[in-house]
Amino acid sequence: MSRFDFLYNDFKALYDKCVQAEEATDVNFKMLMVRQSLEYIVRELGERGNDLFQSISNLSDRDILDEEISDLFHETSMLTNRGVHGQSVSTYDTQTAINNLVEITIWYAAEYKEKSFRLNQFSAEDIGRAKQYVKDDSYQGVSQAEYLAVDVDPLATVGTFQTTWDETVNPLEKDVFETEAEYEKRIAQMEPVRIGYGVLNTEKKDGYTDVQFLQHHIERNKVIQFVKAPVYFFAQNAPVSGVIDGEIVARLRVHDHRVCCDYSRIYLRNGEQDIPIRFICWQKTDYETDADYRKRVETLPILPLGLCMPIRSRYDIEKQQLPFETKKFAYVPFAISAIYTVPCDRDLAKRVCMQKEPFIVFGNILLNKTMERTLIWGKETGIVYDNEVVWSLNSLGIRYYNEENYIEAVKCFHQAAEQGYAAAQNNLGDCYQYGAGVQEDDQEAVKWYRKAAEQGNVDAQYKLGECYYCGDGVQQDDQEAIKWYHKSAEQGNSVAQNNLGDCYYNGDGIQQDQQEAVKWYRKAARQGNVDAQYNLGYCYENGHGVEQDYQEAVKWYHKAAEQGNTDVQYDLGYCYENGYGVEQDYQEAVKWYRKAAENGHYLAERELGDLEYFLEQCEEIE
Repeated sequence: MSRFDFLYNDFKALYDKCVQAEEATDVNFKMLMVRQSLEYIVRELGERGNDLFQSISNLSDRDILDEEISDLFHETSMLTNRGVHGQSVSTYDTQTAINNLVEITIWYAAEYKEKSFRLNQFSAEDIGRAKQYVKDDSYQGVSQAEYLAVDVDPLATVGTFQTTWDETVNPLEKDVFETEAEYEKRIAQMEPVRIGYGVLNTEKKDGYTDVQFLQHHIERNKVIQFVKAPVYFFAQNAPVSGVIDGEIVARLRVHDHRVCCDYSRIYLRNGEQDIPIRFICWQKTDYETDADYRKRVETLPILPLGLCMPIRSRYDIEKQQLPFETKKFAYVPFAISAIYTVPCDRDLAKRVCMQKEPFIVFGNILLNKTMERTLIWGKETGIVYDNEVVWSLNSLGIRYYNEENYIEAVKCFHQAAEQGYAAAQNNLGDCYQYGAGVQEDDQEAVKWYRKAAEQGNVDAQYKLGECYYCGDGVQQDDQEAIKWYHKSAEQGNSVAQNNLGDCYYNGDGIQQDQQEAVKWYRKAARQGNVDAQYNLGYCYENGHGVEQDYQEAVKWYHKAAEQGNTDVQYDLGYCYENGYGVEQDYQEAVKWYRKAAENGHYLAERELGDLEYFLEQCEEIE
């Protein structure tokens, strides 16, 4: 008899594969057949891709696989991947793979396909696995040994005790006998815990750097707090070669009484070895300060950002410039210019245009989600273009600027800007606009902002829009302002998104559309823009462009108030005083009025005085 006999009548093709896996004596062939059985089920569940890891992740994201079943799928995939790639596989691993396959097939047949089974159709060792999926709980025809395997206890009591001595303690939760400091220390010292699975193919290097991105799946853990934004993992100088298919494990830390994933201590487990991996996320984690966040992003290495191909027919022999059509990678948070033109002499251009494989675009990504340094590399040609010199000049200029040595900063920015470097052109525009190191000149500022904006620099696009909106250095033009706000906003600039929202809200240069205003306010507010958070709260409070919702208004007011916006601190105090969107709470109202008053908000000063007098009168009456 086979442990998979329950599949025979309804799932013959799957049964044949599973039995081959069960009966195989060669370890590698056994694991291959387990994998093929798994791939068969995944296809039947609706995923037709060739990448098993990604297919399992997709099924989890579509809620076809719950957390426990997803874990079984990923673990089995990981074990079989080792066998298929000729890595060492223990007897324990092969037995685990078969056991997992049994449970997966039971789940597939009974739960997903809703086939009816009785427990006596399963082998004795699998009744414990089957009983959670088999709806027919009749034990008729089950042997004594099989019956006992169902965990029937004749001495079991009716009901449970209400005392605490038999409670199971979750190691991730604070124990009643721990202080907060002891709890934080214990969690920080815990061994890394599994948070998901990852696949790293060290043979698929980009050819220029030692960076390799992981394909990964993070489990849905209700206890551990993860950052809500998309996260990407990569390894540098991985100490092993080949395909590493293993668990992603992480250290933990406590923040604000919650257990958080400590992304600064995260690893890909390869047998006994934990390979350090780094993460990329364009939002702060819950426990990061602004300084921590800035340091993390600024210390990212030069990364592969996309692919590009030369446009041979558009080579400019006079200017010796070659345009490339570019396509960014999915993880990159901003738009890359569809056409990127670089200086390229005729001989190099000929060799470049003969390469059939796409070239790789590398760069450094900044906090404002723009690309600074740009490098184009090809497998056959090597480096085609590298703006490291102008990038270094601009970086030096920024350092001088931060040290308030504006004259030297302008020299650096000018040298880089004259060579067409967009970031330096934007910075030079700032110097002219604010009179830093040069005489203030709005027209010259507009000139450099325009050069950078036309190259796709998101900050320069916003600033050029601002110049048109205010008429600084150029004739005032709301429609031209909206044009540049739109370009910047679509690339994710939160200030431009908020300003574009203002234009739609007020009908400046465009037909008034408060729903469209709310759309842009929301985009900016979700990025933490304090003005947009206030504006969105105001729209919810007054029902402008959205259904009136005091609770949603208070939610966004809170976010803006916590960032120090005095107007919204006053408004939040008013909400608490009058019970708009929240339960009426005079103490909370006093708290927010006081914060606004301390920052010089005169209406808050008046309301604070009136409310404190009222509360004093109430206390005297009592």
